[in-house]
Amino acid sequence: MDSVFDLKSRILSEVRMALDDLVCQNVIKEEDMEELVLPSSEYAFKSRGTNDYIMNEALPFQRVDFVQACSKAYVTPRFCLVEKRRVKMLNEEARLERLKKEILLSNDIASLIGSKHTANFLEFEDDEIASFRRNAMKKKIELQKQKKELFSQFGAAVVKDERITLLPEYLLGEPMPMVIPENLLLSAHLPSDGMYVTVSVRVTLQACQLRTMIFEKYKKKMPGGATDSTLGTDEDYILKATGFQDYIYGESQLLSYDCVRRYLCKPEGPLEVSLVPLSNYRDDLNQINTSVAATIVDKLLAQEEESETDHSNDQEIFDVKVFYSITILNAQRVGLTPAQLGSDCHLFICAEIYHAGHKLGSGFTLGTTASQNPSWHSKIIFDGLKFQDIPLGSRIVFSLYFRRVESSLPWVKGVTKGDECLGWVANQVFDHSYRIRDGKLTFRMWVDSG
Repeated sequence: MDSVFDLKSRILSEVRMALDDLVCQNVIKEEDMEELVLPSSEYAFKSRGTNDYIMNEALPFQRVDFVQACSKAYVTPRFCLVEKRRVKMLNEEARLERLKKEILLSNDIASLIGSKHTANFLEFEDDEIASFRRNAMKKKIELQKQKKELFSQFGAAVVKDERITLLPEYLLGEPMPMVIPENLLLSAHLPSDGMYVTVSVRVTLQACQLRTMIFEKYKKKMPGGATDSTLGTDEDYILKATGFQDYIYGESQLLSYDCVRRYLCKPEGPLEVSLVPLSNYRDDLNQINTSVAATIVDKLLAQEEESETDHSNDQEIFDVKVFYSITILNAQRVGLTPAQLGSDCHLFICAEIYHAGHKLGSGFTLGTTASQNPSWHSKIIFDGLKFQDIPLGSRIVFSLYFRRVESSLPWVKGVTKGDECLGWVANQVFDHSYRIRDGKLTFRMWVDSG
């Protein structure tokens, strides 16, 4: 396992070799090389996107704490070499504490959902997954900036409201009841022991309106000594489904809440809710920091995607009026039986494009002699389907067929009676950046079970 120093030395060695080539081509002068590349000891690795440096060069690269934190989160860090005189020294104790927290967080996530499942989802560096994580982190950082601005303008009142919205609220997860009544019967438990009120409300009533209604009834039921100063306002309370960590707040209609939908499916007595003082959640709310700085993983994921493909000459799809076409190259490890390898045995590919269950077009290759690694190098043109007419969300399905026919007979393009489907695969026509997929692509086919 290479140390940080070994890796740095190898990189600089390759740089010097490249410069030697430029000297041979008379692009640069040999005496300029010393100014262009300093000795290895003058450089340090810096993470691109964060102010993290690797200063302990004796460690194996994979054992560097920063690299371990990234590995735990399945994020590939990018590094550059900077001159050590430009290194900004940070609080080492704070840096170590931050990395420790990130590693512990990754371990906690893995223990909750299973490290195997996390790895299956993230470890393959899939472009679409990486793009999704990048966009999510950008949105998260943007929201954090907005929270800071709100806090600076309006102070603690805004923080209080934002903290409340982080309490669990379950909406639109349950199916809509078959029968929806106009009104809903509720039994609301009040903060005072043994005190409750029963109310009938519209299912379209907003959660905040219900809280205000129940709070007003609470004030009326309190002894005459209770005043606004002792009870506060309705905003000092929150509603929750009794017995569950399921909170009811905001402007959503009651019918949107899962607890209400479950109740309406089997209504037995009134739905029980509780009016709870927010002071009961003071410790929980104080743990929610609305101005948390972006983590290392956040910053790395939020970096702009680097692509080797030049998209400067891309056309808008609505301007492409030619018919959609693809080229089928070959297949590998088909898995034919000896009985399927005769001179009258052939293989062909059927390609079909679907959108919302409707077939938009199809095309076929000619047959090729059956083998375990058949080759076609055949272009399929989807007559009647132009690039500009392909909607987002379209999928292309490739099916591999086996056909037994004498070579002397004319080949029929299409699926005929007796053709056997050996495998298939489906994929999106557009990639995660809303571009038509192009270039050389490889797919693994499902073996047809029919």
